[in-house]
Amino acid sequence: MTSAPKVTIRAPTADELPSVYALRHKILREPWNQPNGSERSPEDETQTHLALFEDDKLVATARLDGLGNGLAQIRCVAVDNGCQGKGYGNALMKETEVVAMELGFTDLTLHARVNAVMFYHRLGFSFVGPSYYLWEQIQHYEMRKSLKPNVDKSDMDQVFEQDGEFLQTVLNMVEKRGLSATKSLFDLFLTEAARKVPNADRTIETTPTNDGKLIEAPKN
Repeated sequence: MTSAPKVTIRAPTADELPSVYALRHKILREPWNQPNGSERSPEDETQTHLALFEDDKLVATARLDGLGNGLAQIRCVAVDNGCQGKGYGNALMKETEVVAMELGFTDLTLHARVNAVMFYHRLGFSFVGPSYYLWEQIQHYEMRKSLKPNVDKSDMDQVFEQDGEFLQTVLNMVEKRGLSATKSLFDLFLTEAARKVPNADRTIETTPTNDGKLIEAPKN
């Protein structure tokens, strides 16, 4: 009977950082034909790295960047292809939250690719909205999470939890249609969610879509 692998999460040593960068490139850059070195940034020298090891092999990594005022950003999250689906990403994110709290951070932010939005949503991150479009190919979405104890969830957060499947459908449509459709589709989701929030203090205005039709969109 094969024994379960030993899983360890810790800060990588200086000698292990090349393996961190290689995994980043393999998962986050190579599929989009980005050159070696594009996975690096100057912040690698000063920010907090975490790595997950299966036995002695580095198979997942993340970076925690301090942004000031108690806010930290989770970046550069990568899990090796052969190890996805084992719960390693979930374990790595939970440990990243622990490290963030140990470092004194009270809030987390990140920018998720479309296929990772629901993963972070299940970890308690709130969906904020579209953020940036990487290499004119990959739409990212800002998400946030408070590390403060006893933070009540907003009505909108509760709707997101109930309508996670609808949110993912909207995001998949955005991915297929491209950046030009992002705002109208996201506004559509917010409109549907706002209708389900009791006594929502929102003003509704019409917004033209890219095909010239009008949809209702909440005015923040």
